[in-house]
Amino acid sequence: MLRFFIFVSVLIFPLVFVGCSSTSQYLDAGRQARDGGQYRMALEQFELYLSKREADTALTAEFEELRRLYLDQQIDRAIALLRREEDKTVPRYVEALRILEETNKWGGSRDEHVRRAERELSAALQATQLQAREVTFALRGALRSEDVELARKYFLRAKKLDPASPLLSTLEPELARLAFLSLKPDLERFLRLPENGWFQAKALLTQYAENTHLSERWTEELYRMLQELRSGAVPEESLSGPIF
Repeated sequence: MLRFFIFVSVLIFPLVFVGCSSTSQYLDAGRQARDGGQYRMALEQFELYLSKREADTALTAEFEELRRLYLDQQIDRAIALLRREEDKTVPRYVEALRILEETNKWGGSRDEHVRRAERELSAALQATQLQAREVTFALRGALRSEDVELARKYFLRAKKLDPASPLLSTLEPELARLAFLSLKPDLERFLRLPENGWFQAKALLTQYAENTHLSERWTEELYRMLQELRSGAVPEESLSGPIF
């Protein structure tokens, strides 16, 4: 029995040690990258380390602080591009939006400072002569920042430039859902009216759909969501899906 215990100790303990040592390399590499200002690389190393360890409150807090540093760094880069007076061209705005799109992986579209930066960048695009691809990209930024009015304007411009765009057809459902959410308080108020509430609520959606040039399919989808709202069958989470 003693021999067996010695055999297991000799065989297993080095493997455990090597495993711990290998895992700790992620943490060491992450901290080195952070100290060198390479926040994205640091985040990736921290994420690898945390995925292989049990929950650690101190390290989780360190990871969250690193995430905030990275977001601030990326937003500063994007806004610096936006404010370069000597070269305010469409590609610079588009590149700034791409930075924020990549940032969203770590920050999420609901981080308020990310959304604020996206709104600022999207608004800057509005005053620029854009091609269909850039307008569609700006539309995605407006949808992710949940700016329904700016998204509506970009949707109209994109439709005018390239009405058959496949990407545009994938963004229309997100615009419809976002519009419904933004109109939901008014729709609920109309539905509580003792008379003609349904017709007023439907008229509000009709007006939005016509002003936005939504397709017949998604206009009908708005009516369907209104019907479900009236019957109380619309769970909140079903209306707040991811916006890409």
